[in-house]
Amino acid sequence: MFIAGLSLTWTAFFQRETDLGIRLTKIDEALRFILIPALLIVAVTSLLGQGPLAVGEGALWRPAKITVYSLMLVIGLGMRFIMRAWTTRFRRLAEGPNPQEEAALKREIDIGRGLAYVYWIGIASVAFLSAKPF
Repeated sequence: MFIAGLSLTWTAFFQRETDLGIRLTKIDEALRFILIPALLIVAVTSLLGQGPLAVGEGALWRPAKITVYSLMLVIGLGMRFIMRAWTTRFRRLAEGPNPQEEAALKREIDIGRGLAYVYWIGIASVAFLSAKPF
């Protein structure tokens, strides 16, 4: 399953400028719509002492890490939506100047930049939680 998921992600990445790449990205995104809630449910129920992960003294870091990781997947999904739109947008911009497309691209870049900053902070938090602080 790991190899299939990784192959899907990498193929979608290398084919990102093509219609095949867009189709594979949509499949990958659909799978993430299943993975993200599953991880959140496991993590939150475990933090509440009701989930499948054992928690207690010195073991809360694991569900906390999974919670932050699943939230980073949500941000990553948002960034994917933005960047997938760029494939079509760049095709239109290649045809010539288009103020509407340029304005939309600028807006999407600004949103993407903000998401990237939050993503980096989240990834640093996941790294911190890997040190098993609690």
